[in-house]
Amino acid sequence: MGDVLALGAAAVTASGAVWYLPALCVLRSGADRPVSARLAAGGCVLGWGTGAVLAALLFLGAARSLVGWAAGAGAAACALLHLVAAVARRRERQEAGVWWAALGARAVGGVRSPERAFLGSLLTGLLVAAVVAGMLLSQGEPSVGQVVAAGVVAGAVVLGFLSLAMARAHHVRRT
Repeated sequence: MGDVLALGAAAVTASGAVWYLPALCVLRSGADRPVSARLAAGGCVLGWGTGAVLAALLFLGAARSLVGWAAGAGAAACALLHLVAAVARRRERQEAGVWWAALGARAVGGVRSPERAFLGSLLTGLLVAAVVAGMLLSQGEPSVGQVVAAGVVAGAVVLGFLSLAMARAHHVRRT
């Protein structure tokens, strides 16, 4: 079973080249690209690199807990980089708006819909909740209490991200 999972993880990671190869080009371009684009590209490469590490761990027959912790750490680092990139992108857009206003013109593009902001935050929350629940349940054979605890923690994470998603959608709608 471990070999099948390893082969699947390797195949999915290899097929992700349509995302991580352009991201590598963005990283390679250096200061020619905005900071937010480089941070987002770093998150993309880190996420797909985590998939490659997981495939290697599965091929080597590593313990389930090690694979779970590696997946959790990679997903958390990837999500953090994407969050930092979003903050940097927002700062860059505000700065560009100030420059356009000084020229007496209106900034073009970069408008996010409230639905897109909501969906992005909610999907991030679901991913983080799944990783947290997987990490909690990766410690051997889970008991009923561990399953309930993992469900409660995952639910709390989803509710936290849901409230963040609603706040972001409201903020995007106002601006």
